[in-house]
Amino acid sequence: MTKKEFIEKYCSPTKLGACKQVTWDLCSEIEDTFYNEDIDAKTAIGSAHYGVDTLLEVVKKDLVDYDYLKRMKADLESMEKTC
Repeated sequence: MTKKEFIEKYCSPTKLGACKQVTWDLCSEIEDTFYNEDIDAKTAIGSAHYGVDTLLEVVKKDLVDYDYLKRMKADLESMEKTC
């Protein structure tokens, strides 16, 4: 998966509809990082992975956000392997 494909899959407002504001904010940060041409792909993906991991530590498991973030994490880990 490319950074652009990741953004389309996870950072679109239609996909985030049921998520809390903190997840929206994280996706916005990831989008900004992925589009920043001064940051290499490996660093951008690592940064996104760290942000998702950090949020997963505090999000309640019964929220929609938790499963959404788990899927994001799995895709980011897959992306890290191809960098």
